[in-house]
Amino acid sequence: ARMGWFFVAEDDPERPPRNAEPEKCSELDWFPLAALPDDMVAYCRAGLDGYRAGEHFMIHWHRDGEPIAYVPGGAGRAV
Repeated sequence: ARMGWFFVAEDDPERPPRNAEPEKCSELDWFPLAALPDDMVAYCRAGLDGYRAGEHFMIHWHRDGEPIAYVPGGAGRAV
């Protein structure tokens, strides 16, 4: 099982985010919520979409065989 926690952070241009797992993650950067990249992990995209919708809690289902990556236009898995 996997659990993801999301917190509100303030953007500090003097301290860009640091990718501590480059073998697992191609990029780590600040993006406007209205302009998120398509190249994201699905549960991360679901958490940010929930935040934009005003949700305070959500569950993102990941079943065997489903892609880890966010699929634009694909079926949603968050409830």
